[in-house]
Amino acid sequence: MVVPDGSPGREGLTLVANELESEIIDGKTYWFGTLLRARPAAKPVVDLVQGYDEIIVSYSESRDASCVPVDSRLLHAVLLDGRMIGKWKPVARRNSVVLKTVVNRALTRVERDALGAAIHAYTRFAGVPLTVARTRGK
Repeated sequence: MVVPDGSPGREGLTLVANELESEIIDGKTYWFGTLLRARPAAKPVVDLVQGYDEIIVSYSESRDASCVPVDSRLLHAVLLDGRMIGKWKPVARRNSVVLKTVVNRALTRVERDALGAAIHAYTRFAGVPLTVARTRGK
């Protein structure tokens, strides 16, 4: 959570600051409880979420710390273990769908496998043949 100076939450933060951890990213201080940190999964999990999912639209203050900007024409998010690593967009063709994905870093083999599993699940959902167009962002 980001608490701006002068906001009503600043006084409350001062009262519990010794019970929290903080990290400064791009000049913003992010506060979190130690028990709330997610444990890493045994295997990475990739989710293809809609651009209107709450993890994308509700956390605007921390969203910029979790993802290097990628192609703005791609609305939906690629999440790796709950953190945004890229974007995706389905493009309908006559009898198929092209799934365009852009990620902001190179993926490990197991991360690529997890992305493949998420794409496979989307293919089952779409019910039509799927072609994948993957690129890596800047």
